Amino acid sequence: MSRPLVVHADLSAGRLALIVASRFVLNAMFRVAYVLIPFVAARYAVDEQQAAWIVTIQVLAGLGSPLGGWLGERQGYRRVMLAGLGLALSGALIASAAPRFWVLVLAFAVFGLGLTLFQPSMQAYVSALTPYHRRGRAIGVVELSWALAGIVAVPALAWLVERQQGIGGMFGLIALCLALMAGVMWACLPAEPAIARMHGTAAAPLQAIWTPSVRGMLAFAGLTIASTELVYVAQPSWATRQFNASLTDLGAAALVYGLGELLGSIGSILFTDRLGKRVAAMLGFGLAAAAFVALALVGRTWPAYLAAYLVLAVCVEFAIVAMLTLASTVSVVGRAAVMALIIAVMQVSRAAASRLGLPLLEQGSLLINALTAATLALLGIAIAWRYVREGERQSAATTAVQQA
Repeated sequence: MSRPLVVHADLSAGRLALIVASRFVLNAMFRVAYVLIPFVAARYAVDEQQAAWIVTIQVLAGLGSPLGGWLGERQGYRRVMLAGLGLALSGALIASAAPRFWVLVLAFAVFGLGLTLFQPSMQAYVSALTPYHRRGRAIGVVELSWALAGIVAVPALAWLVERQQGIGGMFGLIALCLALMAGVMWACLPAEPAIARMHGTAAAPLQAIWTPSVRGMLAFAGLTIASTELVYVAQPSWATRQFNASLTDLGAAALVYGLGELLGSIGSILFTDRLGKRVAAMLGFGLAAAAFVALALVGRTWPAYLAAYLVLAVCVEFAIVAMLTLASTVSVVGRAAVMALIIAVMQVSRAAASRLGLPLLEQGSLLINALTAATLALLGIAIAWRYVREGERQSAATTAVQQA
């Protein structure tokens, strides 16, 4: 019989800031891969579709998320988070000295595995130590790291690569930051109470995965993340051809997108708990679907493109943060395992879309990518409306009635 979640501690502002800082460094390496595609293609004498493997391989590593969730439930969230940082550090070190393209791809694979271990345990750690009514705020604060990486890290890293005409120094800097984050986390972040991750029988996580709400959440996450990736992965190549954009220009576009993401994260912090996690996620992706098409229709000049890109970022980030918050509530048992499976589905969808985005652009135009993305997002919303429910809210209400 499963037990309701009992939390013995709450995240202090300092500990939450440490998690944000760690995610910032991890997101910096993940996000810079998109901007590096044209540079890597030229540097290693491969075409852009081959160069896009640095994105695809780290996304495919997300298939290991169920293992990360399983380990988190049994070994402890904090311990698995530290192991993930260690693997990510190894990937950055390999990338800093990669003499061949396949070595660089291997480095991103190792990094992706580290991120795969870190992410579900981190989200479960934050969720377990945060009350339900403040969950949207806490996860929104953590997800600020994604936006901040786009605003601060990606433009700076792109500038460093262009200045040095090489990637060794950039990845060396990332490796140093990851080592620092791992050391501070080991020293300052306490392990979660055991009760926060031990719910019910060993079969409970598997049983939870096969509920209609969790299956609906998997479909919702997979379709909507694929929609965002179809547009996002095509941006560097499309902007390079449309506007003759340099690597520094692409870094500036990443900065604009990051600012939009920051606004979207702040919006999610303010409104997800108020609107309801399910409503906020569906509303966010509905707005994102409209923004996909608007980008393709409006972005004909560089200023107009940047403005539309900013609006797109606000909508997408609001939607993703709300969706991650919703995902943390659909099951009160085996939270890390359920979150890990959701992340794995998101990564598979992202990997598939990252491989389809550029060929789709080559065969048509950015509008084709946008219309396809909007269709996928709307299909995901329809599934969420029909099947997804906030299971933790229902469990909390039942517990309150029983206690009364």
